[in-house]
Amino acid sequence: MEKKVGFNLLRPQLAPEDKWDSIYEWVNNTARIIVIFVEIVVIGCFVTRVIVDSQARDLEEVLDDNKNQLDNLRDTEQEIMKVQKNVLVYSNVWKNSTNLSQVLGEIYSYNPSLFQNFSVSLDEEGKLSITGVAQKTEIGELERTMKNSDTFSQVELTSFKPGGEGQNEPGEFNIAAVVASYTRDPLMASMEVESSEEDV
Repeated sequence: MEKKVGFNLLRPQLAPEDKWDSIYEWVNNTARIIVIFVEIVVIGCFVTRVIVDSQARDLEEVLDDNKNQLDNLRDTEQEIMKVQKNVLVYSNVWKNSTNLSQVLGEIYSYNPSLFQNFSVSLDEEGKLSITGVAQKTEIGELERTMKNSDTFSQVELTSFKPGGEGQNEPGEFNIAAVVASYTRDPLMASMEVESSEEDV
């Protein structure tokens, strides 16, 4: 027996939508898209924060390592600066030793075998000091010889202490003089200024 299928040509009547239906449709479509977008933004911010924190932590570790290295190198730098200053002083003394050796050679040519504990010193201003032990006649001869030399000026016997009761007994003496051709090295002068500024 054949089954009959019926159909209706009329448009089905639907109930008109109220405001709750509109809200439901909006929540079901538009709001869901907004929520998904916000979730994506939140996930992106979280991932960015993790990356930034990781980079900041790495930078802090690098900065700590660099700080430790600088602290370790500070002492080394000070030692190197001291060595450089000492090298400059030594170089200056070595250069000037050629000129001073002529002065010392001239003094020692005045028969230094007569003197005991013979010592010669020269300060940065070119002032010469000669100390030793000798008889007064020998000291007088040395003083006269130095006064007759063009190398020295302002030669003066500053002290003489006889070792015995007589004046002819050997005694301690000190002769002061100035090296006439002495010029102060500008390198030494600048180094002394730097050292005085550091002390202040």
